[in-house]
Amino acid sequence: MRWRLAAGCSVVIKPSELTSGSTLALIRLAEEAGLPAGVVNVVTGEGKTVGEAMSAHPGIDMMSFTGSTAVGRQIASRAAERIRPVTLELGGKGANIVFADADLNAAVEGAVAGFTINKGEECCAGSRLLVEESIAEEFGRRVAERAARLRLGTGEDDEVGPLISEPQMERVLGYIASGLAEGATLPCGGARVTEGALGKGNYVAPTVFAGGRPEMRIVAEEIFGPVTTILTFKDTAEAIRIANATGYGLANGVWTSDLDRAMAVIRQLRSGTTYVNTYLETLPQLPFGGVKESGLGRENGSEGLDEFLETRAAFIKLKA
Repeated sequence: MRWRLAAGCSVVIKPSELTSGSTLALIRLAEEAGLPAGVVNVVTGEGKTVGEAMSAHPGIDMMSFTGSTAVGRQIASRAAERIRPVTLELGGKGANIVFADADLNAAVEGAVAGFTINKGEECCAGSRLLVEESIAEEFGRRVAERAARLRLGTGEDDEVGPLISEPQMERVLGYIASGLAEGATLPCGGARVTEGALGKGNYVAPTVFAGGRPEMRIVAEEIFGPVTTILTFKDTAEAIRIANATGYGLANGVWTSDLDRAMAVIRQLRSGTTYVNTYLETLPQLPFGGVKESGLGRENGSEGLDEFLETRAAFIKLKA
């Protein structure tokens, strides 16, 4: 929202029907802070009704959408009908590429955080873990052990919370079943949490698959849950080929002590953001966005501001 306001735009927000309360609370705080009435507006409801009406409304000059690739296509189609600019921040299938010369302690922590942050309900989640063959067995074991120790719950000291809804939990469990059916193995997790108070919530245990192949659904499709799949590679070229072998291109990670190699990999990865020896950090001055089916346009940075501006030219002739 900040770039929209910085560009001088009034804003109409349509939050997810599952998170409307937090959006309304934010707007109330903005009004208490002195934001003029009518500058930021909220319309709640389901996307198929409210979102559809908003995308067709003639008073909307620009649309910015964050969500699934499937809905993003519909938004883009609506925008094309009215020749209206649009930015789309869509799905992802991030790969953390771990070379044998990496700091493995840091890489384990980064890989686990990468697929469990926000319960895996994160477009940039590192839901693929590409590991050099020579360290794959040890690294996979360490990742599984670390993921199994994560604390589940909603307290300040807990690390993995419940999924947003029961349907989303069932969707994630469906992907887990698909991975097993396609021949992947489960070093860690793979089920709903049923013990104690957590059994009443939408908790899925942090799940690590091994023996992944690029054609598997758990490797090719966005899961949006605390699930990652380990694949192995022999050399840099194979790692890049596997990382690029999805329709998405939002974010990837590279773990290596060789900066020259990291830079070479960055140039060949088709993703809007690449992290080196870290994962999912952010700075407001850096542009963020995807390529391929991960979206159009950029958020943050000067590039994010430009999305909400119109470039115009003016010729003025003065008397001599």
